[in-house]
Amino acid sequence: MPSLFELFISSFITFFVVIDPIGVATIFLGMIGRQNIGSPSRLALRATLIGFTLMTLFAFVGKPFIESLGISTQAFRVAGGLLLFFLSYRMVMGYHESDMAEASAASARGHRDLAVFPLAIPLLSGPGGMTVSILLMDKAKGDLWHQAMVMAALLSVGVISFITLCSARLMLRVIGQGGVDILARVLGVILAALSVQFIADGVNALIVH
Repeated sequence: MPSLFELFISSFITFFVVIDPIGVATIFLGMIGRQNIGSPSRLALRATLIGFTLMTLFAFVGKPFIESLGISTQAFRVAGGLLLFFLSYRMVMGYHESDMAEASAASARGHRDLAVFPLAIPLLSGPGGMTVSILLMDKAKGDLWHQAMVMAALLSVGVISFITLCSARLMLRVIGQGGVDILARVLGVILAALSVQFIADGVNALIVH
């Protein structure tokens, strides 16, 4: 089992890459530019709280839920790794931005509570994030300190996501849309490597068992 620091760093990177706070912030910026939403910071806070509450819930009850369906954690690691690899492919190829743009466009067509949709779901707590929550908590293997490190990493990314949403205009002015696109592709490559590791761990556990 990795050390507490190693687990925190790997969990932080995984959550950050999957959630992509900077990419979400660019969509948030487009939303607040088109609609009268009141206080952007209040909307960002609500969205962050809802999204990361959902991910925390999946982190603690996700494993018992899938096991109640007769799905082993080893099989879920493989399936989750494949899902994350698909997400990483879309990020590298540029399809990730179109997915986010579609969610933003859907919000403009009449969804009133933007904090719930599309910000909290699916941008901040989509299928990838929920899957990673389950996989990382399973990696902690029931150890309270290791679970605390996973949750600390999730909380850290949640705080960063809130700050990024609140400073979306400044961030886009500094790095530009081109910088956002480059960063998304770099994160996609990292996510691809992480997903392969999840698959390898799952396959190895299936063979051993």
